[in-house]
Amino acid sequence: MIKSFQVMANEQNAYDIAHHIAKSSGILKELYTDKSIEGLSRFENLQELLNGINEFVEEDTVEIIEESTATDKSLATYLQNIALLTSDDLVKDKTDSVRLMTIHSAKGLEFENVFIVGLEENLFPSAMSLNTREDLEEERRLFYVAVTRAMKNLTLSFATTRFKFGNLQYCEPSRFLEELPEEILESNSAFKKPKPDQTRTTHVINRTLNKPRRTQTYKPDPNFVADEINDLPIGSEVIHQRFGKGKVTAMDGGMNNRIATIEFESAGQKKIMLKYAKLKLLQNNDIS
Repeated sequence: MIKSFQVMANEQNAYDIAHHIAKSSGILKELYTDKSIEGLSRFENLQELLNGINEFVEEDTVEIIEESTATDKSLATYLQNIALLTSDDLVKDKTDSVRLMTIHSAKGLEFENVFIVGLEENLFPSAMSLNTREDLEEERRLFYVAVTRAMKNLTLSFATTRFKFGNLQYCEPSRFLEELPEEILESNSAFKKPKPDQTRTTHVINRTLNKPRRTQTYKPDPNFVADEINDLPIGSEVIHQRFGKGKVTAMDGGMNNRIATIEFESAGQKKIMLKYAKLKLLQNNDIS
């Protein structure tokens, strides 16, 4: 079995081989059938690992990374990137650093600046906490613990889309954000607190009623199908699965690794690797 995994790792991308290993080894099924709190937590952790690998494979933007790394979607490259992300743990001087921790481990501690991420429905609060009022209140108490760790500045954030079970899904801002006093908030996102008549019902079972309207600059099409594009003329208008409408301003790279610089209306300038691009042409262009 291990030898077959080694052969597949040389031929398939990181997500395909990781998902195959999790499924064929029986780990995915075993964790799914364990309905204890610990089992559910382990299953969610495995799913998040697979989601992170899939996001690495699906990512088509080129940031501050080498071109060779951006075009290599193998499991080995993914592991190398993870090693680079955690290499700062070896640095002895941590006077100017960021501490990453769970809310539980932050109890009793205080920091000048605190960042709370993942404030989305079914994540925080967790989907498992929506079955009873007691579980939801426990999540609310955890949120209180998190926000009271900040001494000076508190930054709250949520994602509009996430990979879940290998698919891109849309996220709804956490109900906890709606409960914060508006006069103390400074928002630079598309999130807007609902009007009084739009407030989410407190009844857990009927929480789908009276949901606040999600406001986004660009709402991705769930039926989006990307075009096969090897090159783009400068000035072409395109639609990206995540970033929306944009215009090509420059082209770089070799024939097999063409990189388009695109100015998006809602996301600003991005460098997109055409080999993995989630793009659709908005107008007919002569593509070489």
